[in-house]
Amino acid sequence: MSDLRTKPREVFAARLVAWVALTAVGVSSGCGLSPADTTSSAPNGKGVVYGDDNRKESVANAHAKATALVLAKDTIVDGILVPEQDQPSILLWRASLRYGSEICEDVRFAWQPARGWGTAFLIKKNIAVTAAHVLRHRVDSFEAGCAQIALVFDYRYDSPPDPYEKYDRQALDAPNLLNVRRQVRHCKRVIYAGDTPPGTVDDFAIIELDRAMTGRALNISDDPADPGTALTMIGHPNGLPAKVTTGVVLERETVPGMFLASLDAFSGNSGSAVVRRGTAEVVGILVDGEIDYRPRAGEDCLEPHVCANDGSNCRGEVLIKASILADKLRELGLD
Repeated sequence: MSDLRTKPREVFAARLVAWVALTAVGVSSGCGLSPADTTSSAPNGKGVVYGDDNRKESVANAHAKATALVLAKDTIVDGILVPEQDQPSILLWRASLRYGSEICEDVRFAWQPARGWGTAFLIKKNIAVTAAHVLRHRVDSFEAGCAQIALVFDYRYDSPPDPYEKYDRQALDAPNLLNVRRQVRHCKRVIYAGDTPPGTVDDFAIIELDRAMTGRALNISDDPADPGTALTMIGHPNGLPAKVTTGVVLERETVPGMFLASLDAFSGNSGSAVVRRGTAEVVGILVDGEIDYRPRAGEDCLEPHVCANDGSNCRGEVLIKASILADKLRELGLD
């Protein structure tokens, strides 16, 4: 999984362009951005594929509708196509994952638009959760982070495209690009944010939205996810339109309040809700993981880092237990 989700990984490859986008407001997961892009997700964070890459396009369900891309607010304001306030939809289009980066052109999703640097999810009609490091992306305070981001809920394709399909990045009328209908929200205030190093047990933030969403909040579970528990995650790897991936809880020790899983996660997945497979019951929040991309042998480009399907040769993706979030919500009177 990629640390780009919220952590800058400028040291991974000096050749990579640092593209930082937080796309609920316009952040990109961490791959190459357009020249004006300062909020995109570049391929220099933590992330990985376990066995075969099982990421696929998200479909319309409760989990997807409660998931948002975090990006820079001005990305939408200054976007290529911005609707009037009374228009029903907004077309989000940005440079592809490959554009401005060194991702190999035959990597899955390389030609899809990538804009944003994290993922968030809805727990009440006007309250969302993300990773604290996503909120503090490239700014000095959580309040400044709140002021800079936007959240785009249910940001996905209307119909699944070919993951290898190339498209002209200037073709704004591409029929498969997602139309998001009235799904953009802004951060009104920070209710809580853990001021700790990224990837640690307090690396989560709770924010109030400027306007309520309806009928899409996820349930937070107090029950632990035991080793072998089947998991599903929907998020925005590298700031891409929503992708769903599956994995399991790994049977290995980590720090109290956290666990490890075999999920195909990348930069931009930081803050993603991980649920028990087949439910909308959140058991963890993705905050850290393995290196996303590595140089391809014999070629001057990058491809996803691959771990064994059982995670035996990798540490695993790092998640905060949902019970930690549940305890904080009770403490704040938000349960």
